[in-house]
Amino acid sequence: MFGIDAPELTQTCKAASGATAACGQVARQALLDAIAGQPVKCDVQTTDKYDRKVAICYANSGIGPDLGRTLVAKGAAVAYRHYSSRYVADEEAAKRAKLGVWEGSFTLPWDFRRQQQTGSSSSSDSSAAPDSSECLVKGNIASDGDKVYHLPSSPSYSSTHISQSSGERWFCNANEAELAGWRPAGCTIKGDIDAASSKKLYYTSQHGQYKAVQVDVATGERWFCSSSEAVAAGWAAAPGSSSNMAGRNTLPGL
Repeated sequence: MFGIDAPELTQTCKAASGATAACGQVARQALLDAIAGQPVKCDVQTTDKYDRKVAICYANSGIGPDLGRTLVAKGAAVAYRHYSSRYVADEEAAKRAKLGVWEGSFTLPWDFRRQQQTGSSSSSDSSAAPDSSECLVKGNIASDGDKVYHLPSSPSYSSTHISQSSGERWFCNANEAELAGWRPAGCTIKGDIDAASSKKLYYTSQHGQYKAVQVDVATGERWFCSSSEAVAAGWAAAPGSSSNMAGRNTLPGL
């Protein structure tokens, strides 16, 4: 499924108690439970290097929930950030609640597969990055200094060229790019956490304080692609925002 990666069927994880859990089997059962014996509707997003269709799938013939989101929200799968940021918020919520694989410790699925291929018995923690050959996120710097990253699914991905001598970079996933100060292409709304009140406020590019606001994803701040996305995530429009301009991305180089 597009945008997620799940533990392999033979993979095990460590629970908080230290007990071994068959997280690969748990992930499989979570998917079966979500499907509940009903037909599944899938919208193909791309084709992988093995010529397999990669899709966003919905339960109950398309009127049910997004199956990828269901698995990530339960901690039965992880957001495959270096391909998509679609399920990042769901993963962060599962992490905070210590659900599923996030209860204890585990090896990220791509690292587990690499270990199986190389015969390595070493373990890696859940913050490890994919192999460098999988670092496909393009960190571009616009002429005005704006740092924008492009996922392989981004419309401008193929036309974006990286010049490392100019400070541009490759990243392994969206989170790595944002921690380094890049924002997602097409998403210019800043989600800021007020230091004094801890209120979560979002700023569109038309707000008078927009340029002064810095997004620090390490503290829980984030970027949004629309005001409706920010509101759905529990953020409020910053005082002084113009309601008729909310949600419009007007910065150049999106």
